[in-house]
Amino acid sequence: MLLTTCKSCAPWLLSTFLIATSHANPLQGAIPAEIAEAPSSQPSQLSQEHADEPVVAIRRYLPSVPQKKRNPRYPVSASRQGKEGWVVWNYMVDPKGNTYEIEATAYAGDRSFVNAAKRAARRYRYTPAHFNGEPMHSGAATRITFRLSREQVGARPAFVKLYKAFFNQLKVGATTQQINHTYAALTDLGITYLYEDVFLAVVKSAYAERMGDHVRAERNLDRALRYQDDFKVFTTEKFHELQQQLFWHQVKSGSFGDAMKTWAVIEPQVRENEDFESFLDHC
Repeated sequence: MLLTTCKSCAPWLLSTFLIATSHANPLQGAIPAEIAEAPSSQPSQLSQEHADEPVVAIRRYLPSVPQKKRNPRYPVSASRQGKEGWVVWNYMVDPKGNTYEIEATAYAGDRSFVNAAKRAARRYRYTPAHFNGEPMHSGAATRITFRLSREQVGARPAFVKLYKAFFNQLKVGATTQQINHTYAALTDLGITYLYEDVFLAVVKSAYAERMGDHVRAERNLDRALRYQDDFKVFTTEKFHELQQQLFWHQVKSGSFGDAMKTWAVIEPQVRENEDFESFLDHC
């Protein structure tokens, strides 16, 4: 399922983006102007105007560097139940290298992972950030993944049932109320295995796209695609299709820096398989 775009908007979006990614050499055909040399006996006006100004030292910032980051203990209850998940922490580092104001900004899986990760984050130690040689407060972030075994690949029957129902409702044009109900049921069910988090992220991306929220659609689709190296859940064709969706979400949300990186990956596929006109028609 590829992202549907407005045909009148798509050419403008792509052309705007391609200005920054064109392979044309901007110097090709340019004629360099001759350098006009001023007589050495006559100092320039700029030199005369600024000759007496003091030299300003360049200020230098060095970010904090982790020195001790031990992994948290796997929660016993979650381990016994075969649960997996992850937690993203944002926190501050003080001038002595200690962490404080630790906050979980995102997580998936059992709540016990949040508690275990926070205990570990409190014990982190850093070389503090410096500005002009002086230690200072700074921000940092860490993602902690709880995974029992790389052999664990699969999803619960209840999860699979709701996942299929959600995309079937999108396909047949179900009512907004029906789609919202299924989406809420799936997100409330949550994940038990990291494998499920891949598909939950795909669902959240599709739902955000339907709501016109390309920022959330991009964020969740990017999260899903990052699992490909671990689980190989998508066929090559499907993976390329989702990469193209990610590109269009990045363009529409104004994330042109990320879109350039994605375009560098998908451009060979687009050029090999279809021209730009058919690419626009399919997207």
